[in-house]
Amino acid sequence: LSEEPCHNQDADSELSTLRFWLASVFAHAPTAPVILTATHCDQYDAEQLQMKCLELDTIVEQVLDLVPGIGMQLVHNAEKNLSFFPVDNTRTRFPETVVVLRAAMDIAIRSVLDAEQDLPVAWVLALRRLLHLSEGRQNEALPPVLTFDETLAETKEQGVDDAVELDKCLKALSTAGHLLYFPNAQGTTHQVVLDPAWIGALFADIAHPSRADSDEHVQQEASKGRLAFQSLSILWRSHSLSNDQRDAAVDFMSRLSLVWRQGEFLVIPSKLQPMTPNSTSLAGRSQALVFDFRGWLQSLVDTVLPRFLCKILMNPRITVERSLFRDGAELV
Repeated sequence: LSEEPCHNQDADSELSTLRFWLASVFAHAPTAPVILTATHCDQYDAEQLQMKCLELDTIVEQVLDLVPGIGMQLVHNAEKNLSFFPVDNTRTRFPETVVVLRAAMDIAIRSVLDAEQDLPVAWVLALRRLLHLSEGRQNEALPPVLTFDETLAETKEQGVDDAVELDKCLKALSTAGHLLYFPNAQGTTHQVVLDPAWIGALFADIAHPSRADSDEHVQQEASKGRLAFQSLSILWRSHSLSNDQRDAAVDFMSRLSLVWRQGEFLVIPSKLQPMTPNSTSLAGRSQALVFDFRGWLQSLVDTVLPRFLCKILMNPRITVERSLFRDGAELV
C-alpha cells in the first residue's frame, strides 16, 4: 500500500511516481493482484469527476505501457470501465465508490486465499495472538516489533513452541502479508514486524518529510533522494524507536527496495533525480564506470538500477561514488 499525493504535480511527475511503484510491485511481487485507488473524489461534482477519471485513466494506461506485465496484475474497475477505483473519502457524495472498491478487494483476496494451502490451526491461533499484541503495543505508542525469541514466547501457548516451527509459521504469514519476517537478512533475522503498515508509515515520513514536522534541511535532503542516516532521529522522533528497532526498520525497507543504506546515508530511489547530459562530473572517463540506461530496460530501471548499484558499492575496490541518479550513475 503506497500513499502518493499527486496534487500540484505536473503530468510527468505523476507518471514517474506511479511508474516507480508499479515497477517495484512487478519486480518483487509479480503475481500479486494490484488495486489502484484515487481518493478524495468527493471534491468534485459528477460531471467534473467523470472528466478527472478519464484524464487519470489515460495516465494509468501510459504507465501500463511502460511497465510490461503489470497490466496482468491490475484489478480492473468493471463498474466504471477504469484502471483504478475512485473513492469518496467522506462517503457522502459518492458512497457507492466504497462499495465497489470493497467488492473488488474481496474478490482479489479470495483469489489469493484460494491459491494458498490452508494454514495449520496452531499458526492461525499464533497469528491472532500476534495481531492482538500488535494492536496493544500501538495503543501504548510502542513499535509493533518483536525479536524472534519474544515472538516465540508469545506463540508457545498457541502450539507454536519451537524455533523451527515458528520460522516456518512466520515465513508463511509474511508471504501472505500479515507481518514482515525476512530470515537470514542481515540485521533482521531476529526481528518480526507485527504490522506491515508500520513500515509504510515510517517510509512515508522519509518520502514526505514535511508530514513528520522535520526541518527544512532534512526536507531538502530527502527531496534529492539522499538522506543522512542521522536525520532519521528527526524524522522518526514521534515513533519512540530504540537503535535496534531503527536499524531493523531500515533493513526491512532495504529488503522491500524502498531505501538502501550507503555508509552514513540512505538512498531513496523514488526521489533520485534523472541523469542529464551535464550530470557526470569526472573528466577522465577512462577511470570511471558510467551507467546510462535507455530503451526497453528503462521500464524497470527505477527499481532494478539502485539495487544493482548498491551491490556494486559493497565492493571495497570501488572507492568513490561520484553521482547517483534515477537512471544512471558514475562510479570510480
